[in-house]
Amino acid sequence: MHKNLKEFINKYKNYSKFSSLEEFNKNIEMFLAVHKSIFTKREFLLFRRLTKYGARVFGVATASIATILKAVEKYDGAIGVSESTFHRMRRKAVDEGILSVIKTTDVFGRQLANIWVFQKFVSPKKQNDTPGEAGFTKKTQIGEEFSSNSRVTPLKAVNNKASTKNNINKRYPVSPQGEGVIAKPFVKKKSRIPEAFENILSAFFESPREIREYWRMVQLYVRKSSLQMEKEEVLRLAVNSFQEMLLGLKQQRIKKPIAYFSWIFNRKLEVEIMNEMHRKLERKEKENQFYLLTEERAQTVRS
Repeated sequence: MHKNLKEFINKYKNYSKFSSLEEFNKNIEMFLAVHKSIFTKREFLLFRRLTKYGARVFGVATASIATILKAVEKYDGAIGVSESTFHRMRRKAVDEGILSVIKTTDVFGRQLANIWVFQKFVSPKKQNDTPGEAGFTKKTQIGEEFSSNSRVTPLKAVNNKASTKNNINKRYPVSPQGEGVIAKPFVKKKSRIPEAFENILSAFFESPREIREYWRMVQLYVRKSSLQMEKEEVLRLAVNSFQEMLLGLKQQRIKKPIAYFSWIFNRKLEVEIMNEMHRKLERKEKENQFYLLTEERAQTVRS
């Protein structure tokens, strides 16, 4: 951390494109609303973590790549994120125009940490509205060029039922009046997977199916063990097992990571079973001691 914060801000504020932190944050949200899908789960975590280092000097970050990787591992639970993943994220951000990189060197010509400068996001709508040659737009959302005088027939004006039937997905119902598709309301199903577990695994798996499979194995082994465990305790064991699995993957070649994860989790459950047995024996021993003491007192009173 810089001892003189004012000096640090004055040093890099000329690179900033924003007048306030609120403007910078809004700019990032606008960019992600359009381009979030270009990043993988781990790349997205790295991008969001990089933006946090641009809070002091709005939109300018000076953190090293090693610092960013450690922060993602510590605060986002993304263990094993490599430097190559960061560089892939950087290339994508630069290609989309949201980020520029300024390389710095010392007086001896040795490379220092880069300066990451976030740019102002220009929405695709504004780009598409820019007039081109001969009255055509430069780019449209569907990748075609239309004349400014061309007319587009709205869907509800198409009354040909046969045409409508052949050009839409049959899973969606059609209005009896031939006014097109009746959109089904989107209802997000509530996930049964704990949010903390899902967030950690989503940094490594893009498919929700894989995450569900890991949690299914957790539930399977818990049912087999017949242990009465709190949800928080099950979650703690599952997260610890996944972290141990990642460490094991770094040290040796494992063909089926989920099988290795299941083995680690089952081993932890066996330890819990043994601890539970010890606790029961201790309770039983205390109860026996209590009964013996009570009996001895009763004999003393009778005598």
